[in-house]
Amino acid sequence: MEAHRGEGQPDEHTVTVKFKNVDLKTALAELLHAAGVSYVLRSGIKADTVTCELTNCGVEDALKAVLKGTEQDLSYRIEGNVFYIMPGA
Repeated sequence: MEAHRGEGQPDEHTVTVKFKNVDLKTALAELLHAAGVSYVLRSGIKADTVTCELTNCGVEDALKAVLKGTEQDLSYRIEGNVFYIMPGA
């Protein structure tokens, strides 16, 4: 499991992540931590694993890819500088 942030202004950060069969909540936490953003994982997110390799992706693009890579219907919203990840649309 690897995750790190690329260069750029705060709103333009990119991340590079490589996860292989990693717990979903761990992958989300690593991704968002690497991006340098605050986040909240809401209750109701079920146990799942994720495998992906994303190189120099924008934070939102990487988050969308990880969320779509699960068997769950997960969504997110951004309020201020905080990402909220939750079940449902």
